[in-house]
Amino acid sequence: MFRRLITLSSATLLAVLLSAPSAFAFGPLCERYMNNALEVAAIQTVSRNMQYTPETLCSLERILDVQIVHTNLLDENQRPIPHTWLTLHYNEYSCQYYVRDADKVVTKKNCYNTF
Repeated sequence: MFRRLITLSSATLLAVLLSAPSAFAFGPLCERYMNNALEVAAIQTVSRNMQYTPETLCSLERILDVQIVHTNLLDENQRPIPHTWLTLHYNEYSCQYYVRDADKVVTKKNCYNTF
């Protein structure tokens, strides 16, 4: 009987673990990026830069869409530096954040009117 109780508890624990969201379960705006480590890191970096948690940033009602593109920015010697370019699209404007892939630092950001 004791062994059955342990087995049942293990099965219950396993079911709970399998049904739990992943460690990087962000809000609905960012779900499509969860399988790419660079994109997850960019979301984490931008959310920290904006003083949000990734979960909050990716669930904000005022954000209509999150777009991520991989690009290179040139340094002062014209050498390409890999960046992940994250754009937050709001109703009347959009904001771009360029996150350097090597050290996860926002190197450039700007917002522009889309109205």
